[in-house]
Amino acid sequence: MELNEGFERTTHYDGKNFRETRHYTIQDGSLHIRGTGKTSWADSRFDNSYVADPEQTHRFLANHRDVLDWNGVDPTRLIERAAPEPDPVEVDEPIDDVDPNAEASEYPYDFADEKQEHERSADRASREVAGALVLVGLVVGGVVVVAVKYGRPVWNEKVKPAVGRLRDKIRRRNPDEPGDDES
Repeated sequence: MELNEGFERTTHYDGKNFRETRHYTIQDGSLHIRGTGKTSWADSRFDNSYVADPEQTHRFLANHRDVLDWNGVDPTRLIERAAPEPDPVEVDEPIDDVDPNAEASEYPYDFADEKQEHERSADRASREVAGALVLVGLVVGGVVVVAVKYGRPVWNEKVKPAVGRLRDKIRRRNPDEPGDDES
């Protein structure tokens, strides 16, 4: 960071409901970030300044490694730091007749366990669907029974007379008078 003291970079982001301008500055051996912008709300303007944490600093250095001064520093260390390789594992003895120098294609993968698991999952899913269909059938059947038992009296006592009154009102209308549907 000391090699790039005074380095400045400005980025802009313009999204659907968000706009931000970030100004990056390297000062005193650390990365300073100032973000200004606004969101879609009328009173949502912001201006935030802070010192970047190590993760943000690392990401900034990795993204701008082509324009920064790396005199005496290996920039590939950034990549190693971003994704460290696991420690190598040493095998003292071969495991169950497996030749460590053999090609991977010599040992075909056995899909039997996965196939059985898939079949169990499919059976479980089909039982769940069948149970749901039975439940829906019971609910619909109950609704039909209730509608037949209580719906017919309601139809005969309330709906039929109202339809009859409406029909009589339409029939009594004088055809010489202008109605609602004539212009």
